[in-house]
Amino acid sequence: MNDMRRSLLNNINQLNMTNNELDKRVYELSLLNVLNQELNYLKDYKQVFRIILKHLTAACQSERASVMIIENDELIVVEANRESEFVQIRPPARLMLENSAAGTALKKEKTVVVRNAEKSNLFKRHENNSYVKNILCIPFNVRENIKGVFNIVNRKRAWNKDNAQIAQLIINQGLIAIDNARLYELAITDGLTGLYIHRYFQVRLSEEIAKSKRFEKKVSLAMIDIDHFKKFNDTFGHQTGDQVLKIVSNIVRENIRAEIDIAARYGGEEFAIIMPDTDSVGSVVTADRLRKAMEEYDFKVEGKKVAITISIGVSTYPDHAKKPVDLILAADNALYV
Repeated sequence: MNDMRRSLLNNINQLNMTNNELDKRVYELSLLNVLNQELNYLKDYKQVFRIILKHLTAACQSERASVMIIENDELIVVEANRESEFVQIRPPARLMLENSAAGTALKKEKTVVVRNAEKSNLFKRHENNSYVKNILCIPFNVRENIKGVFNIVNRKRAWNKDNAQIAQLIINQGLIAIDNARLYELAITDGLTGLYIHRYFQVRLSEEIAKSKRFEKKVSLAMIDIDHFKKFNDTFGHQTGDQVLKIVSNIVRENIRAEIDIAARYGGEEFAIIMPDTDSVGSVVTADRLRKAMEEYDFKVEGKKVAITISIGVSTYPDHAKKPVDLILAADNALYV
């Protein structure tokens, strides 16, 4: 009788374990299904990062999460969230690879768990992260092109094996979308300047004009030309000229609205900026800010300061034109006024 009872209890325990395993598997499949639906058709890998972070904080019941990518032996925080709300990081926070939990995870290519950050040699305290109590760092690598670490902070209960497994599951699924988004970005980005290519600019300008027409809003366009660039190239050489193109591109990026305005290399030394929901007054403010930033830039060739100036022409839909080609022409003509 006792043997039968023990056998029955053993069968019940095994059945419970099987049921728990099935529940866990159903949860994982359900999570992956939702994740795939949200990741489908995303073309910006930073948006993919945001989706991953949202699911990491929810699945691991953590307060915060962030993603860092490696650049010049530093880890740069590119996206972060706090209880499902995304935190704007500008300029990006930077962390040295040495003596950090994230750096250790990346170098050893394995997950690092810090359960008591205050006493850990792997966690370096900064004035902005005194809230950190425990952290899970999971490294990732996308075709050797994007390397980094996902950090999940302050789980409400102690970390366990399931947390790391479910986090890894989410990240692995997200990496496929990151790879696809990165490949798309490479196809539409100018290799030298990092700005969008001419073809993508034309597509987006048509889209923004159509959107402005539908919602009865305005969209402005700025055309930028580097003054006397041919003479500059002839005098200092094409390599120095390429440096100037990169500098102008960086100044453009730093002085427009991130994830709203669209900056492109129009061709040669010409650049273009599409400014959605911006009237002619707003476009002139942006143009003046760009001119001033360019004039103040301390560019030197062989130790001697060389002035770099730009000309900017702006036009606004529907004030100056109603078709993309006419809006470009209006801005281009304004360059020489």
